[in-house]
Amino acid sequence: MSSKSDRDNRSNQLNPNNDAYWSSRQGSTGSDDDDDFAPYRDASASHIVLEPQSFYGTCFMAIVSFEGKTRHVRFEIRSDRWREFDVAESVWDAQLRWMAEESVLGVAYARIAGSSRDRKYHNFIWNSPKIEKSRLQQERARLIDAIARLTLEQERLSSVEDPIHRAMISTTHHCTLIETNSLRNKIAQAEAWYSTINDVANKFERAFEWDDHAGSEDLGVLTEYVAYDAPNPYRG
Repeated sequence: MSSKSDRDNRSNQLNPNNDAYWSSRQGSTGSDDDDDFAPYRDASASHIVLEPQSFYGTCFMAIVSFEGKTRHVRFEIRSDRWREFDVAESVWDAQLRWMAEESVLGVAYARIAGSSRDRKYHNFIWNSPKIEKSRLQQERARLIDAIARLTLEQERLSSVEDPIHRAMISTTHHCTLIETNSLRNKIAQAEAWYSTINDVANKFERAFEWDDHAGSEDLGVLTEYVAYDAPNPYRG
């Protein structure tokens, strides 16, 4: 009868997680450098062949602009395991840039995540407005005041000849212009958010929570990075 040490050695040689498994074969030593490789038996040879592990999974992405434009897509990744996130990230960037070109007020909501099979990839944007609903009327009054000051400063600029005085008014005018544009955008974002955009964003949130992406557009199978200037469906 074989000794216990012989039996243990035999067990170790049959365990791929044990160094004895690799040292008993004329292949890899099973070091940490081989963690990204999966062994399989080649039917035409007696040695172990190493193959990179591949990632197969589906991702979903939804975007909503403050103007109400939406984008809901799905795509499958088939890539080397270590490139999985790069491929998904490239889709995230391409879709967000596309929406940014289509929007004046910006992106209100965006989310990307893997399917229930593999949820480890996840990015999230929730740009709720900077103005509370209760302060909207107050901010509208500030905008009216800023527009009035802007008009007055413009009139003063056209009547002042002294270069120093004119430079001072011009600086003030520039600051008022920035304030006016900022207020106008914030108010427009808030009005859109509280009227419809919040409901649209919450609808997509529920789609991710329930894995309900039946209405999403299929971008197909991706194996490489998606360039920003990629053809349809990425840009239309």
